[in-house]
Amino acid sequence: MQVIYNDSGNIAPFKTLKSAPDWINAHKDLKRARFVDIGTLNNLHTFMKHAQTNDYKASSEKLDSGGWAGTRDYDGYLELLKHGDLEVMKSVKDATQKSIKDITKKYQETIANYKFDVTGEFFDVGLVLTGVPETWLQPDAVEEEVTRIELLIDGGFRGGVNFKEIQKNGGRIMGMVSILENHGIEVEIRMTNGVTGWGDYNKGYREPLITSFLLKGYDEPINYKKISSVLSPTYVRRGAFKLRETLANCESVTASMGSSMFLDGHIKLSDTKSINQLEERLFNKGK
Repeated sequence: MQVIYNDSGNIAPFKTLKSAPDWINAHKDLKRARFVDIGTLNNLHTFMKHAQTNDYKASSEKLDSGGWAGTRDYDGYLELLKHGDLEVMKSVKDATQKSIKDITKKYQETIANYKFDVTGEFFDVGLVLTGVPETWLQPDAVEEEVTRIELLIDGGFRGGVNFKEIQKNGGRIMGMVSILENHGIEVEIRMTNGVTGWGDYNKGYREPLITSFLLKGYDEPINYKKISSVLSPTYVRRGAFKLRETLANCESVTASMGSSMFLDGHIKLSDTKSINQLEERLFNKGK
């Protein structure tokens, strides 16, 4: 476990997991992967704040402001991570409202009488996107049954990605979440990043690195500040790079940033087809 400290002196842990967690489909290529559970976005912010270095070789901090880094400097990134990206926030909110209108109109009958007609609480989106017909997980007995859906988001954006499209698709998902929660269904959103070839060339190791955190808990409302902070280009250009540099425990000049990998069973924000499939599976029941 790698630990860091916040301003109050408390430990904010990143957990290095001993085995593949249930939010990842660990196929054979991930047998040697390192899985790191960041916990929450607040943990990520604390990490980014305290993992700064004055070393001129730290690429995530010293990127120029030519546009691809997302913010002029690293301090700007920390502010964005804490307070959100106002431009992205507006884009996502607009897309959310449009999504609610479009889905409600398209699936008017379904939405008006929305209830799940199968046994179970937990909806396995990973299986849904692979087309497996039985996608419900039988829960343990509880006093009051509450339907819950966990959405797994792939945060691995490759070079040249269209962030406007990502923000639009993010808004579409928030529209789906809003409709579901208005019908008493609790939704959790987890964001995961995966890269291959991560490590330290000087130390002679490279392996897949999978990092993940909760973007929204079951009992939390949609927080557009949080959403916007990870749908901004700077989340990848500074945040993801900083994670890889620090977890490799070496200067970025010798570290491999790795290449983004697409995670099985995860919703791909850069792929509108993936969003369409999610919408169809959630709202087009029996049609």
